[in-house]
Amino acid sequence: MTAFNCPHCGAYSQMNWEYLHNGIDYSIHLATCQVCFNYNLWRRYGFSQNGKVQLMTEMLYPKSSTIPPAEDMPESIKTIYKEASNVVGDSPRAACALLRLALEELLSYLRDNKEYKSLKGKNINEDIKELVKLGLPTKVQKALDIVRITGNNAVHSTKEIDINDNPKIAYKLFEMLNFIVQEMITRPKEIDNLFEDNMPKGAKEAIKKRNKDSTSNPQ
Repeated sequence: MTAFNCPHCGAYSQMNWEYLHNGIDYSIHLATCQVCFNYNLWRRYGFSQNGKVQLMTEMLYPKSSTIPPAEDMPESIKTIYKEASNVVGDSPRAACALLRLALEELLSYLRDNKEYKSLKGKNINEDIKELVKLGLPTKVQKALDIVRITGNNAVHSTKEIDINDNPKIAYKLFEMLNFIVQEMITRPKEIDNLFEDNMPKGAKEAIKKRNKDSTSNPQ
């Protein structure tokens, strides 16, 4: 990979790669971010699985290599996110399982919003189904299902998604959770604040009356 989200500055950046060691069993590489110019240390190695040689790449430094949590992520979910970030280098499966838990907590948090009162908080799949009924955009639904299904596979060790063979998917889950927070918390909050802070009082009252009339007298 020539470009990825830098673990230091978070920017999606091209990396300048250098060989530090090229041995028989493994090689060590230095990747320098072209935005912040901090470096990442990587190890590439091979192993045998089911009679086939598999190649793996892992980041040695810094240990945590995920993007920071979204600014509006609730603190309880942010704590789980950071815990997943701390273990993803050693155990991508554990990170995926934790991010599924973070998603479960996020859906529980959303129930406090009157718009999402119909969520039950007992089953992630059923809550996603209810969100779709409420008009959830398809891209957000897909992000929710990516975290849900990958997390389930991590917990139950199914062969449908082998996270240990494809650890990149664990890192993508951090991006998915941030995307969900941005779409379901940040954007609605920004719109509400813009409306409340900038629309004239008379206009807001007229809109409220219009909306009340439209619900009481459907065409």
